[in-house]
Amino acid sequence: MPEVVVSATRSAKAVDETPVATYLVTSAEMARRNIKTLDEAVNLIPGVFQRRGKGYMDTLSEISLRGVPGGKRSLIMLDGLPLNDAYDNSVKLGGFAPDDIERIEVALGPASSLYGSSAMGGVVSFTSRMPKAEEYRFKIGYGDGLGTDRAPANLMRAYFSAGNAWENGLSLIASIAGTMTDGYVSDQVTSTTAPTAGITGAQPTQTTSGGTTYILGDRGENGWRDQQFSLRGRFRVTDSTALSASYTRAAYRYDYSHYRTYLRNPAGAEVWSYGTVREASFLPGQGEYVRDIYNMGLETRISGATLRLQGGIINVGTNWYTSISSSSTTATRAGGPVSSGYSQTPSRTALFEATLNMPLSDRHLLVLGTSWRGEKADTSEYDLADWRSPESRTALVADSGGKAETLGLFSQLDLELVSGLHAFIGARYDSWEASDGYAHNYAPGGFSQTYAGKTAKAFSPRVGVAWNLIPAVTLRASAGKAFRAPSIYDLYRTWKSSTTVYAGNPQVDPETMTSYDIGGDFKPWRGAEWKLTYFHNDFDDMIYRRTVTDNAEKLSVCGSAALACQVWSNAAKASSRGVEVSARQVINANWTVFGGYTFNDTEIRENPVNPASTGKAFTQVPRQMASLGLEWQMGDWSASGNVRHVARRYNTDANTDTVNGVPSAYDPYTLVDLRGSYRISRHLKASLSIDNLTNRDYYASYRAPGRSWFLELSGDF
Repeated sequence: MPEVVVSATRSAKAVDETPVATYLVTSAEMARRNIKTLDEAVNLIPGVFQRRGKGYMDTLSEISLRGVPGGKRSLIMLDGLPLNDAYDNSVKLGGFAPDDIERIEVALGPASSLYGSSAMGGVVSFTSRMPKAEEYRFKIGYGDGLGTDRAPANLMRAYFSAGNAWENGLSLIASIAGTMTDGYVSDQVTSTTAPTAGITGAQPTQTTSGGTTYILGDRGENGWRDQQFSLRGRFRVTDSTALSASYTRAAYRYDYSHYRTYLRNPAGAEVWSYGTVREASFLPGQGEYVRDIYNMGLETRISGATLRLQGGIINVGTNWYTSISSSSTTATRAGGPVSSGYSQTPSRTALFEATLNMPLSDRHLLVLGTSWRGEKADTSEYDLADWRSPESRTALVADSGGKAETLGLFSQLDLELVSGLHAFIGARYDSWEASDGYAHNYAPGGFSQTYAGKTAKAFSPRVGVAWNLIPAVTLRASAGKAFRAPSIYDLYRTWKSSTTVYAGNPQVDPETMTSYDIGGDFKPWRGAEWKLTYFHNDFDDMIYRRTVTDNAEKLSVCGSAALACQVWSNAAKASSRGVEVSARQVINANWTVFGGYTFNDTEIRENPVNPASTGKAFTQVPRQMASLGLEWQMGDWSASGNVRHVARRYNTDANTDTVNGVPSAYDPYTLVDLRGSYRISRHLKASLSIDNLTNRDYYASYRAPGRSWFLELSGDF
């Protein structure tokens, strides 16, 4: 029987009967791979780009969809709650346990008609597992580099859960998970200034644009610790009514150790500074992120209709990091003060949604809904008395923040025009308001800004068809609009770096996108499943930095006419188009092969604030991605392997970063991952995984992880 998904239409549909390309990843499929983070579980799906620079320890990882740049323009949900951050719309997936996830739905293409802001590239929806009977599960594992020190060292992971489902309709599950690693050297220290005479050890290399630079040392091994605790419950009050509630804490902390210089003087002693290179250049930072998620829901049937109510709070109470300016003259290996060395950004998101699925007949369904989202985020920067100690905060240097609210109304009509031909007509209206914006810099010559409120409206229609032409062929097409409302970061985050002020813009408008796609799902013979999609996106009002030159405007925007000033502006028009192909073939009871391919053709068509970007490709969107995988099972033995290729990416708007294999580059890469498992008994299974089998050495800004192994023992009772 075909798998059923909900995310694409907000109603239960077979995965091959939705008007947009939709994919499903089950917990069983995840168990056949060495999935360490939630985003890894979807990185083989066409149209999905998983950006992760230094493996497990990357705090800036993101999922972007269908040629739409940046994770902030795709909606990521956990159990129906959007995880896109209140501060900058990004999604931090560190700390979440993949073993808690039962299924993942990926619906590609504009989905603002159903979900509102940020759903430009599509939706990724993670659903947590609930028990069906009494159960106890565990996983423990250990791993390390395999023939290389460029891989997470002493990697330890553990997961434990206990749950039950009673006859009275109550089900509960509690889980705890954690990961720790000593990391590896991922962050290298470079300088374009050559060492002075007599100093050796510098490694000549290039910048990403072809200039000369030197690797002088590194910032040490990037250690990582994360943990998750989750408690989830569901109570079936009657046959038609159920209540649900959950609490999840997902947290991580990172630091660096054993930073080092490669430089030596004629006597062989370490050199930590020369010319404009300071000892501070080698000093690392650290950080911590703690998120508490509260979620409650009610589902009930009323005269044949289904009503769903959901409310939740996502509270990021701890979100800080430390940094040391490479030009600091006071920060040394022995400690010392740093200016603006500590930054913290707590945020809070509250959400409520009501959805009514109402059959109009046996062939037609109406979906009605409303939602409210309230967001608040504040950033504060402090001086540190000692860069090594986050607790040594002294003077408040700067702060900024604000609030935003969005009220949405949406509807969708699913019409079965003739047998097997469904038309989907939907639209959403969002009213968005930002308020209480402020930005202050308390240093001499600083600034003080308070901002007036900002309102905007968005209308997001979408139409689509799914035509089950014959049992083996479903054709689909859709067209729609989507938008992303400016984040609090876009609106109010203003800060000073050296002699430049980077200003938020409280008047910036939402980004918008118009899109269409056409494709189909095919089952040409027994055991075969194919998907093919062509898509086209047109973007308007994309937000870019603009350099302010008029002194009166500089004074108004940045609080000073004497400093350089840059401000966010709605400036760019752009487009992307491409093809997504996936194929899966069950060969027999033992073997399955699958693969996928994505082609993205992107272009900035107009950008008056940065003319050098006109005609160039998007940043952080690979032109091509491809994957090929194989699964095998026989008796108690099973194995899987996959090859994944990602083309190079640009990180500059003008596409000037063309040199590969150097620090800060975004190299093309092809990775081979393997996993083999043996079921020891009915309740125990052992697995061995090897990631990056060929030990591919590449950069994704940071130096990416090399070959590693991981041995795991799992059990369920």
